[in-house]
Formats: sequence, structure tokens, C-alpha cells
Amino acid sequence: MISDLRRDPAAAFHCIEAVPVTLDKATRAGPWASRAAGGLVSLVEGAWIGGFLDECEVFPCEGLHDDQVDAVSGGYAMVAGRRKVRFL
Repeated sequence: MISDLRRDPAAAFHCIEAVPVTLDKATRAGPWASRAAGGLVSLVEGAWIGGFLDECEVFPCEGLHDDQVDAVSGGYAMVAGRRKVRFL
């Protein structure tokens, strides 16, 4: 998938880098989910919130979409400093 994205002309001005995954999705979601449960996560208002919260409520559930949960887990890891972020 990374190779396909790098060849896509629409992504010509974006930095695309694979992120190695060593833990399962539920484990990666734990740090931000525990903060959310403690009221320490805020969401920006938008039409996307309902779908996001629906996905979070059923996570982890095999066979159901979990891309948003996976994305927020990776984003939190970057912000919290557990995953390096490089800007070119």
C-alpha cells in the first residue's frame, strides 16, 4: 500500500512513511482510551463524531471497522512521544 501511495500523483507533496506495528490494536488503543474514560480527551465538534464514538463503543469487535480507533491510537502515540514523528 505504501508503494502505491508513493506513486500516486495526488500524494506528490505529502510525506508517506510506513509505521512499524509491534502491538495489537487493542493494546495500542489502551493509553488514549484510559484517558478518554477519565474525561481527559476532548473532541472537535463535527459530523464525524457519531461514527467515531459508535466505532469506539464496539471496539474491539472482529469484523467491524476500527480504522478510526487505529488512527487515534497512532496519533496519540505520536503526540505523547512514544512514536517518532519526522518532518521533512
